[in-house]
Amino acid sequence: SVESNWLHVSSDASRLAIIWKYGGIYMDTDVISIRPIPEENFLAAQSSRYSSNGVFGFLPHHPFLWDCMENFVEHYNSEIWGNQGPSLMTRMLRLWCRLGDFQEVSDLRCLNLSFLHPQRFYPISYPEWRRYYEVWDRDLSFNDSYALH
Repeated sequence: SVESNWLHVSSDASRLAIIWKYGGIYMDTDVISIRPIPEENFLAAQSSRYSSNGVFGFLPHHPFLWDCMENFVEHYNSEIWGNQGPSLMTRMLRLWCRLGDFQEVSDLRCLNLSFLHPQRFYPISYPEWRRYYEVWDRDLSFNDSYALH
C-alpha cells in the first residue's frame, strides 16, 4: 500500500517474466486483434522512437526480455508511471538498437527483433483514443494494422 503504481508495476513485471519463460504474445485487455501478427520477436511502436509494453511478442528465453528484467530491477522506480513499462522497453530498445525514424509504413529491424510501425497497433494515437468511440466522417483504413490499441 506504500508503493506508488504497485498494480501497474506488478503487471509490468509479470508480463515480462511470463513471456520470457513461455514465449508468446502479450496484449493488454483493451487491444482488439484484427489479423495475425507475422513476427516472432517484436515490440510495438507507440510513436517513432517510443515503444509500448501493451503489445509485444517473443520466443521463449529471448535475451532482450532477460535484459529488460535485469534493467527493471536495476532502475526500479515506482514513483514514475511507466518507468518499469513502456519507458523500460524504450530504454532497452535504444541500448540494443540504433533506430532511425520510420519510413512510410515499414517496420524497423535490429538483430533478431522487429520494432513495428505505430500503424500496426496504434493507428489512432493513444492521446486520441476517444476517436474509437466517435462516428467517423470518413472511413479510416486499418489495412496496415494487426490490432487496435
